[in-house]
Amino acid sequence: MGVEIVIPTYGRAESIADKTLHLLHSYGIPRQQITLFVANKEERDAYVREVPATLYGSIIVGVPGLVNQRNFIMAHYPAGTHLVSFDDDVSSLWELQAGKLVPLVSLKRTITHGFALCKKFGYHMWGIYPTKNALWMSETPSTNLKFLIGHMYGIVNRKLQLKMPLKHDYELTLENAIRDGGVIRLNSIAATTKMGKKGGIAKSVEERQATYTKVIEYLVKKYPGLVRKNPRREGEILLAREVSAEK
Repeated sequence: MGVEIVIPTYGRAESIADKTLHLLHSYGIPRQQITLFVANKEERDAYVREVPATLYGSIIVGVPGLVNQRNFIMAHYPAGTHLVSFDDDVSSLWELQAGKLVPLVSLKRTITHGFALCKKFGYHMWGIYPTKNALWMSETPSTNLKFLIGHMYGIVNRKLQLKMPLKHDYELTLENAIRDGGVIRLNSIAATTKMGKKGGIAKSVEERQATYTKVIEYLVKKYPGLVRKNPRREGEILLAREVSAEK
């Protein structure tokens, strides 16, 4: 499987081994393909001390802040590199089979499928369904514009540089969809994470909420006709229309 698995992480040296790294190991992902990106030397030392070296290939000191770290990661690898990014608190992966959610059978096959669909449509990004809910999910992938979340996504690196301190996964989705005509979303795959828990490279829930309005206003201004404010929930964004996969 010729891809690089990248995990931007902060403050979770004591838990990442039991979450994302354990999950990747359980699916037989070779540790040499897994790279942790940390904010500074102190963080690197903590991860080296706490995380078994058998669970990852290398630790790279990047920069503080999740959006900055994502930019660092994309700049670090050559254009065209197949990258799969995971949050550092993913505890399980699920897939829809005959209307029911079961543990994902093969992560390698899922990654291969995501990139194969990207190649078929000439796209650069794929992702998974945002919530674990069998009633809303589908076994049919989407090929238009659907927001892809940071829990797990794959990109054919084009060295994009993002600006949003929050919702940067939305910004990354929009930038790729605008250039390609759409993105791939595997609507049959979902993840379980510990969103909002202590640690992580992003800010706390309270700090994030304070900046949501400004971020949403920026995105609506930058992508007119594509996104709109959610009239029912302040600080959230919705798609205004779909980007067709047809070219």
